[in-house]
Amino acid sequence: MFVGRVFVEHSANGGRPNFSGGSNAGAVSDRVRVFHTMGLMRQNDLTVIVGKKNCGKSSRARSLALTRPRRIYIDPMHEYLDGVIIRDFASLASYLRSHVHDKYAIVFRSMNDAEILAAIAIATRGSPENPPLPGVTYIIDEADRLCSARSIPEPIHRLANYGRHFRASAIFIARRAKMLPGDIRANADRYIIGQTFEPGDVDYMREYIGDEKAAAVQAIPPRKEGEAGVFVEWPDDDSAG
Repeated sequence: MFVGRVFVEHSANGGRPNFSGGSNAGAVSDRVRVFHTMGLMRQNDLTVIVGKKNCGKSSRARSLALTRPRRIYIDPMHEYLDGVIIRDFASLASYLRSHVHDKYAIVFRSMNDAEILAAIAIATRGSPENPPLPGVTYIIDEADRLCSARSIPEPIHRLANYGRHFRASAIFIARRAKMLPGDIRANADRYIIGQTFEPGDVDYMREYIGDEKAAAVQAIPPRKEGEAGVFVEWPDDDSAG
């Protein structure tokens, strides 16, 4: 459990759960009621954060994630601390069974790609009428470890394309947008772009963010140690999130 900034690891011997939920009207009604009380009725949103290393991507993702009352960090590189630290899928399944209707923050630190993908798959399992993790946001750091421009595992494909039906959102973080699958790039509601490594990357993103934003990205100065990263956001307002 965690209170404020006090963290305790959670572990359990529980097995793989069934997150599809029941089909009775009472269960669906309870979930909708929880959604209303938490202000989570928006279906979902997808955010892409890109930029060269040390430009502040993880810090920007963290500040955005803190606005999400139900969040799961996919954190094999140990960048995040604001949540319950869980290191294996069985323990994650056990924790979620007990907290699915609550506010929660989980830092999932499995180094096993199969377990990471299983954790992402939970959100789009079962029926959209009774979503397994309503209102969840996945923060997927180093997303290009799990997918590429030419390859996308089924759990990420489903999250990017069908997450809206299950009220599951995601923040994808990578160094280069062109390394992410088209399913993520095309479905993104928001781009947050830091200093880029190659001029060609800006030209690549121009298709999505337009000429004015592309010029603003090219003008981002290098980040100095101790300073916050500078980012260009598209669109400008908060309508995407």
